[in-house]
Amino acid sequence: MISIGEYIRPWTLRYKKFFPAQVSQEKIKSFDMQFIDPTLDWQVLKQSPCILIVNTATGCGLHKQLEELQSLYSLYHDRGLLIISVPSNDFLNQENRYGEELTTYCSLTYGVTFPILENTHVLKEDIHPLFVWLNKLQKPQWNYQKYLFNAQGYCIATAGPRSSPFVLEEDIKDLLKITTKSSARPNM
Repeated sequence: MISIGEYIRPWTLRYKKFFPAQVSQEKIKSFDMQFIDPTLDWQVLKQSPCILIVNTATGCGLHKQLEELQSLYSLYHDRGLLIISVPSNDFLNQENRYGEELTTYCSLTYGVTFPILENTHVLKEDIHPLFVWLNKLQKPQWNYQKYLFNAQGYCIATAGPRSSPFVLEEDIKDLLKITTKSSARPNM
């Protein structure tokens, strides 16, 4: 685990935990989200006690993390975990699917059942306001940057692109008040 005071290149950042005094007072709940599935209501979803935001791209070499994200979602969704995929084409044009084509592809290829936003800019022009804010905390250096939020909407931890989503599992269990200490990580 990396200590808060340790400075390293963001690409190699595996895990960083934030404390309330270190983060701006903005909350994820103050941003608007546009999901591909029009039946999803952000006003309802944002009440989740634990939200994991991940910028994704199906054409990226790290795309297998979609399976890991789905495993994590399957394990903890019924306890309150919400995972939101934020597809972005900002890194070498690695997300060229949009709308229903993207959700169908993710569902059939990776078994994804968690919500997916419309294709979103996380770095380039017309950057989504959420990522204007998140970039101040930890700017994504590549696809699959992960941001974990508590029930109040504060970012409490991030994990870098090369980190498995399961690096955040203990924090997720803490937020969901799950007391077992054994990892539920599947063998992949």
